Amino acid sequence: MSSVVLTKDDGLVCSLPAASVVAILSTALEGASAARPQMRSVLISSFRGGARPGLAHTAAEAAEEVEKAWPDEVAPSWVELSSGEDVTRIMPGLIRGFDQLSEALMRVDFERPDGEIASVLIDNILENLERVSADLKGC
Repeated sequence: MSSVVLTKDDGLVCSLPAASVVAILSTALEGASAARPQMRSVLISSFRGGARPGLAHTAAEAAEEVEKAWPDEVAPSWVELSSGEDVTRIMPGLIRGFDQLSEALMRVDFERPDGEIASVLIDNILENLERVSADLKGC
């Protein structure tokens, strides 16, 4: 199985099987910098406890690395949801619900590999609502 190697915010490196990644979340940084204005990412996987928080990559950069490491027989498939300047990605069929929190934000609940429900904040826009609704309907 091919592994993806990513760098965490603290400079440490993590490696996990690329095919185990079920979500790549875009999250706001507490202390923005010019190099990483507002975003970092969190990987959710079925490998060893499931979460790799605080990566020193945007979700788009992390997804690119995961997709490059995916085995050829595994076709990349994501529900892509815009999160500010970045894109959160969740494997189809894992979204369990959503709540429109404000004119600008929507919370999406999805199932982690351990069966727990996790949430991510995304932009409250029509395209995201359509993608979330389609995934909930099984489309």
